[in-house]
Amino acid sequence: MRKRILLILALLVSFTSLRAQNVIDLIIAEALAVPDSTGTGIVDDYGRQGGWIEIFNTSQGTVNIAGCFLTDDRSDLKKSIIPKGDLRTKIGPRQTTLFYASGNGADGTFYTSFKVRPGSTVYLVSNDGRTVIDSLIIPAGIPAGKSMRKEAHDLRQREFEPVPNPTDPSPGIFNGDLNAASKAEAMKEKDPHGWILSMVAVSVVFSAL
Repeated sequence: MRKRILLILALLVSFTSLRAQNVIDLIIAEALAVPDSTGTGIVDDYGRQGGWIEIFNTSQGTVNIAGCFLTDDRSDLKKSIIPKGDLRTKIGPRQTTLFYASGNGADGTFYTSFKVRPGSTVYLVSNDGRTVIDSLIIPAGIPAGKSMRKEAHDLRQREFEPVPNPTDPSPGIFNGDLNAASKAEAMKEKDPHGWILSMVAVSVVFSAL
């Protein structure tokens, strides 16, 4: 009986861990290649303006993006690794984080070793270095100061599609209606740590004993 209880606890720990670390819930929400000349764009930690990539966590659980990769080269999926050891790489539920495309990953945790260029495609790659989680195409003729982004098109706010035309940048702003959610999403908001689901799982396992 004790072994069964330990097995159940181990399964619950695994369930909670997977739920909290599901990198497939991440998307490239927006990217800017060339800032305009007005001086009103995003400035990085070194006082520079340049391109950037915004990652959005579509889930109701925290996701750690550390160990994943960003790249603009489909043949080099490990081009720019997101370092481990920085607590800021944990993206909260329905939150975003910004990566500066400085071209030098040594600038810091949130800097890429490539620059976002018009006509390129930006890829987000899983920590296995092989699985492309998401991508975003930057049109060749995109004007300076305009970005490409994705917007939610379903009630659950989990499915995102690229907008057809360049738009004004909106870093840090959710591209969709945060108030639109299904019953399942509402449950996740009420139970962000999954305790209710865990108790249901325990009940099911014990009933099967």
